[in-house]
Amino acid sequence: MSEAPSWLSDFFQADNSICLESVLKGKYDQLSQGLFSPLIVPASMGQWPFVLPMKTKSGRELFFYGGAQDPRRLSELRSVMRSFLGSADVYPDLLLIKEPETIAEQALLKRSPNGIIKVTLLDQSDTPAKKRVYQALAKMLELYEERPDITVDLVRPTGRILRDFFSACSARDGDAAFRFYEELKGSGKLSRRNLLSLELQAFAAGKQWQDILEHPQLSDLLRGRVPIRVTILLLRALGHSGLYDLCVSQGLSDEATESARAMCIRVNPLFRSPPALESSTSFEDDWKIWAIGASLVGVSGYSKDVPSFIDQGWLASLAEWAGTPETEGPNDVPTITAKPNDLNAITQLLQQSLTASPSELEQIVAQIEALPDEALSRLEQFPRLSELWSSLKAERRASDGGWSSWVEQITQPGPDTDALEQECINSSPYWTSDTFDPHQIRDLLESNNVEDIGIMLRNILPILLSWLDEREISCSAAFWGVWADFLALDDVVTHQDVVIAENILTNFLEQPHTRNEYKQVVEAVELLWEKGSSVSNYGSMLDVIELLLESSCPDKAVLNKLWQSIQAFSLQKWNRLEAAQQHLSKSIACEILGEECLASYPDESSWDEAEETAAAGSDLEGRLVAIYTLTEGAGRRAKAVLEGLFNGLIVETNSDHVATSSLTNLAKKADYFIFSANSSKHQAYYPVSKIRNDLIYPQGKGSSSIINAFLSKVLS
Repeated sequence: MSEAPSWLSDFFQADNSICLESVLKGKYDQLSQGLFSPLIVPASMGQWPFVLPMKTKSGRELFFYGGAQDPRRLSELRSVMRSFLGSADVYPDLLLIKEPETIAEQALLKRSPNGIIKVTLLDQSDTPAKKRVYQALAKMLELYEERPDITVDLVRPTGRILRDFFSACSARDGDAAFRFYEELKGSGKLSRRNLLSLELQAFAAGKQWQDILEHPQLSDLLRGRVPIRVTILLLRALGHSGLYDLCVSQGLSDEATESARAMCIRVNPLFRSPPALESSTSFEDDWKIWAIGASLVGVSGYSKDVPSFIDQGWLASLAEWAGTPETEGPNDVPTITAKPNDLNAITQLLQQSLTASPSELEQIVAQIEALPDEALSRLEQFPRLSELWSSLKAERRASDGGWSSWVEQITQPGPDTDALEQECINSSPYWTSDTFDPHQIRDLLESNNVEDIGIMLRNILPILLSWLDEREISCSAAFWGVWADFLALDDVVTHQDVVIAENILTNFLEQPHTRNEYKQVVEAVELLWEKGSSVSNYGSMLDVIELLLESSCPDKAVLNKLWQSIQAFSLQKWNRLEAAQQHLSKSIACEILGEECLASYPDESSWDEAEETAAAGSDLEGRLVAIYTLTEGAGRRAKAVLEGLFNGLIVETNSDHVATSSLTNLAKKADYFIFSANSSKHQAYYPVSKIRNDLIYPQGKGSSSIINAFLSKVLS
């Protein structure tokens, strides 16, 4: 035992029936020694990464833990472990543990302080499965040891990580968003303020609204000028925490006043000045939340700052409900009458900029910009003032820009792609709809010099998709066809690219399109799949196929060709697919090729054998699951799969476009409610979310996403 590191000894002494000393001295029988040694001996010699078995002394449970020397390598190890283990024997969602729950985990975190990865078997009684997992992990460590030494600590380009991050946020995949956030944090290339903004966006992707409002650094952020992207997140977090109910006059009840006021007072600075939101009906709820907060914290004259499309009757009801008279408050902009380099006068102007209206901001900026250079240079000596002035200038520049001027900069000789990418990330939330010309961007993508700017354009695609979705802007099928081709040309394809492709396809199919345009987009998706085919991407591709099945199909031969490519992969990897994916694959194959194709499929994995342990304690017999989706075929397939997986489970689907009595009654009586309309602005959302706060949200629109969301809920 003396040759083993203390952390390793502590791990094996903590409820672990495997004896470290016996393994290191070769005292186990040949079979056990062959399983234990490839994992334990390298760790005892200090090798990275490590993977260690944990067999509880009761003998009933076996776990595996992995660790690496830094966040980037830990993320890499987690991805490699997923690939080696698949989902036939272990839960595919490998847990990343940063706070120990046991003495054993505490010991491992001394060695791998950035976190440890926990592998849990699906069936703890399946001895052959345990052996397969041991052997797969041993083979993985063997390949790690054979890799050539890496003398440079390589990291992915920041733009690529941000692209994956914004793709995950767009798909509302909070877990993935946080993985990419941690990767960005570990790169050391982003400022503290930028990292905070990204962390809040990751919380929003995971619908962790209270975590946004209770973030320990939020008060520091609110002391300065709040970026519009963060402003929107905070307004929506308030909305999801109860203020959306107040966006209609009927919701302005007396009992809600004090709780709403207390909530808004916590983020009081958010309401000191009107947000830099576009005056568009797509932001109507955001404007209403701001008006609610401004009225509750006592901001005078707030109603003059909201757009004219906000109902005046609702504003009058709001003022009466909040008990704050709508009076105009004096807010004259002071003029620098003292010496032009009078720091007190400049400080007063910058302080007032935090509560200024847009017209008042213009006056403040004009006064400060008119000061001599020596006066402005003095601001650099005071970090607080310098930060205020820099953020104010940045906001004004962003507001003055737009997509048109941004594209024009790209077309100039020798564009600075890094600077343009950052400008799009930071400034696009301020850009208004009238600056966007889809023809201009389409021409850019089809131009001859696109190779020089290709990486930058692919990196900003998720931002453009979210920007268009926020403003409810529709683009032609030809526009989306060009983007599909452009995405398919990328040499490196990740899971997030498949998610983006699904988003592009959704937008394309919502527009009138020709047979040739349909063929172009489907072939681009097929090329993307050929480059990025993997078990982890398979569920997303099933969602893609379902989108095509739900739409009119002008070229069935093209659809069949795509499905045959996906089907060939599924048959090759059949044993690594989840039982639900196997069931769904057969269902889709019957729809596309006919029932005679089932002869080419193997039997499905037994749900009772593969998932019985995971489902223990979740007695679903007689339980009612409600599925709300506007994609009726996806709801129908999800219903068939879930009822086939769980004996006695009752599944009802609903596709009403508004909150009908049928939908609200279903929300009241269901044991589980899956809400698969990807937008919380949907007319059915507010009434349903008011009835229940335990909605299950799929990441995509297809039945695969619906099924995965439900399984994650009941098997977690």
